[in-house]
Amino acid sequence: TTPLQALALWNDAFSLRIAETLAHRVKDDCQARGAQSQEETIAEAYQLIFLREPSARERALAMNLVARHGLPTLCRALLNTNEFLTVD
Repeated sequence: TTPLQALALWNDAFSLRIAETLAHRVKDDCQARGAQSQEETIAEAYQLIFLREPSARERALAMNLVARHGLPTLCRALLNTNEFLTVD
């Protein structure tokens, strides 16, 4: 990605809407399963976006981010990672 792509993906209204929508889906999926903890919510976000569980370090960083800025911010950050944006 280029710096302009990164800025557009981070600040664009479309990206913000997608992150909000994803955060609502994560919360709804967790509630449907009876999952209540922040760790389970973070694991669900990683599963939906990356199809994998977060590492211990990723989980700790994500918990801090969610505590400070909320789940939509985590979703936006995950959607802007090279892991999500790069197609192999």
